[in-house]
Amino acid sequence: MATLLPDAAAPRSILVICAGRIGDVLLSTPAVRSLKAHWPDAQIDMLVLNGTAEVLENNPDIRCVIGITPVLAPVRRRRIPIVAQSPTGARLRTANAGNRPVAIES
Repeated sequence: MATLLPDAAAPRSILVICAGRIGDVLLSTPAVRSLKAHWPDAQIDMLVLNGTAEVLENNPDIRCVIGITPVLAPVRRRRIPIVAQSPTGARLRTANAGNRPVAIES
């Protein structure tokens, strides 16, 4: 079986970001379980939208659930037809990911 990061030391903590709705959060739990199985000593936190954190209560693989308010709500209310994201925004999302950011896409 191929390893996720073969030359990486075991991380002490992992932040899983799931900015989707409740179904997306539920579907992210197998990935969290796999991360915990691969690195059993790592502390795993999840960053989710407010209103979805409740489905993660009592999950033994997750240390902390952090709920956030979507910041794009005021923009969506304006009904702007075109939205462009600069490359800087992409770098900001991975700024605290260390030198080996990992993205898991579904």
